[in-house]
Amino acid sequence: MISNMNQIIKFFIILIPSLFLFHFSFLGFNLFQSDFVIHEWGTFSSRVDKNGKQISGQRFEGRTSLPEQVYRLIDQTIATDKNQDEKYYYSKNNTGSGYSVGDGTEGDAYTGINIQNDTIRMETPVLYFYSEKELDISIDVKFPNGSIGEWFPKRENGELISKDYFEYHSLIDPFESKKILDLKNYTGNISWKAKILEPKNKSNFSISTKANEWISPRETESNLVQIGNEIEKYIFYRGIANFDNPISTKIKREGKEKILSLNNLLNEKIPFVFVLQNNYSTKKKFVFWSGSLKENQNFQISLNEKEAKDFSENHILEFKQALEKAGLYPKEANAMMNTWKESYFEKQSGLTIFYIVPEKKLNQLLPIKFSVQPDEFKRAFIGRIKIDLN
Repeated sequence: MISNMNQIIKFFIILIPSLFLFHFSFLGFNLFQSDFVIHEWGTFSSRVDKNGKQISGQRFEGRTSLPEQVYRLIDQTIATDKNQDEKYYYSKNNTGSGYSVGDGTEGDAYTGINIQNDTIRMETPVLYFYSEKELDISIDVKFPNGSIGEWFPKRENGELISKDYFEYHSLIDPFESKKILDLKNYTGNISWKAKILEPKNKSNFSISTKANEWISPRETESNLVQIGNEIEKYIFYRGIANFDNPISTKIKREGKEKILSLNNLLNEKIPFVFVLQNNYSTKKKFVFWSGSLKENQNFQISLNEKEAKDFSENHILEFKQALEKAGLYPKEANAMMNTWKESYFEKQSGLTIFYIVPEKKLNQLLPIKFSVQPDEFKRAFIGRIKIDLN
């Protein structure tokens, strides 16, 4: 009898807290989640030669089409000069990046702005906000040695390309302009004043599009963000920069074998590194190595395809798990992979090193401040180094 009574007591000890947790979970509450949370993900992409030297011109690499409502730095610069000749005004539909007008081709992308030392392409950072109540917040981003060229929703303040850098000419020779924007001596910036809408608010998005790069990031539980009459699931921005990759690379030969040397230049651990070979023409993909690099560690990897592993969905799962370990929610990590899966793993041919940028380093590269301090702020940026073997 006493034994049965003890079992009943144990049953209710387990049952009551479980019902309590289920009740709040069912209502949409997470007892272990902070009251106000901000998460961010993005990508830093670069190209290097076989000796590891970073290559400029990243504003021309891998550009994705964005909805025409997205704001662009070049459009903002032109629009501020009311006396500018009409020949400067081009359709936003034809703008290839935040620094070009016309059809976005390399020959037309300068339009008098000779940008130098753009060795990094900052792709699609998105900021997510989680709050149980409506909240007004200001966001301020600095980009030392970088420039923020595209964003949505509308910003409060931000950089403008000075008229000192802008000069129209025929573009027969795009390098003829003497106006130079050198990212080594430049600091970009942007700020927003936003309203974080309450979780129950299901207002329609301001942008209607079928573009995967825009709709996949919406697949999270984050609150809607409103600025003026523009509503989106997140705050978006991207740009170009000049800084050294945290990992230096070098390809060398030992007999008939190619060896990839990875050197962690930081005094901290790089938690996730992934080396992928994608032969786009044959549709074959190989994973040479994945793991972590200790502080200042130099690591050698054989590029023998016979010893490599075939790329599979398990490797995408490995990416997601690394992003979650860096602080993203599962749906956020999934949204990031769905956004970039094709670009990361399908279309790009060649040898690529992926890594997660340590958060301390990321905060140095891209400082950000909020007028309302979140209870939790996590950032997860994937670095991507494409090695040019030619």
